[in-house]
Amino acid sequence: MIEHFNLYDEFLGVMESVKSMSEPLFAQDLSPHLRLYRQREWIQIAGYSGSQVHEFDDGWIAEVEHEIDVAAGVYRYPNPRWRGQILVRPIDEIAYHTLRPEAFVQDLRELMGLKAPHQHTTKIVDLLWEVGHLALLGAPDVRVFLARTGQGRACATIQRWLDDEVDPGRAFVIVFNPVPAGALGKHLMGCLADYFDLQAQPNQFRIDKLHRILMRHAQSHAIATPIEILDGNSLKLTHFEAPIDLTAAQARIVAQCWGAEHKPAPVVTWAETNSKAKTGYVSFDDAFGEKHKRELIFELVTRGRYRLRRFKTVKKP
Repeated sequence: MIEHFNLYDEFLGVMESVKSMSEPLFAQDLSPHLRLYRQREWIQIAGYSGSQVHEFDDGWIAEVEHEIDVAAGVYRYPNPRWRGQILVRPIDEIAYHTLRPEAFVQDLRELMGLKAPHQHTTKIVDLLWEVGHLALLGAPDVRVFLARTGQGRACATIQRWLDDEVDPGRAFVIVFNPVPAGALGKHLMGCLADYFDLQAQPNQFRIDKLHRILMRHAQSHAIATPIEILDGNSLKLTHFEAPIDLTAAQARIVAQCWGAEHKPAPVVTWAETNSKAKTGYVSFDDAFGEKHKRELIFELVTRGRYRLRRFKTVKKP
């Protein structure tokens, strides 16, 4: 009889069980899927134990040092009960590993068929990773995240980040264990195991099921196409409660960074933007006066490169 299991959910369970992604894990911690985790490069060997405690049937316990032979794939140690006898064992028994969550997230993204996120996938170290974007018919893309929610005040930390960065209804958070309703505020969540067809070999992610749930949510909450427009010096972005007034120079900067309709806003530098906007400012922060106002309008993508905070579906300025 074929044993059905969800390797992705099993690995997420391992991620949930550790305090840190750098925590060393031995073979028994990763059993019975150690070989499969290695094949997918979701784990990496971080070192080998230099000694091992041996417990015998009669209750006698001895700790012995190892001689490690990585090339041969074995370790050797003197038999504590038989003087002069050297025992040889597979090196995997004393290897310890660390987790590679970014590799796991990338494989999960490919399995789900999601578009890659615009930025690096780790959003909160050890707690939250962005898997990708899921397109919905007639509604904005939904951002899909993977989260570890069992560590201390993890849910509160994750909720604060999502509240600041993602509009309600436009994030779906994948978790290992169910969390209480409202633990992540208004953001949707679901257990990874609930979206797999275990009868399929290999396991298949039910993206159709997730798509239906998100579409029903979008329809029931009337998530409308965002209206984002620059009208003269008045700017309205989706996450604004009301339009804000810009100076003429600020409006020229925003117009230069707006981009094409139905496409993400381009990633730009200050030098290339100001060469066309022709202002007297020396940076985005300088142009918008206060850092929090710049962060409200422009996100920092990488060092020296910015993107206007708007969605794909817009009204042209």
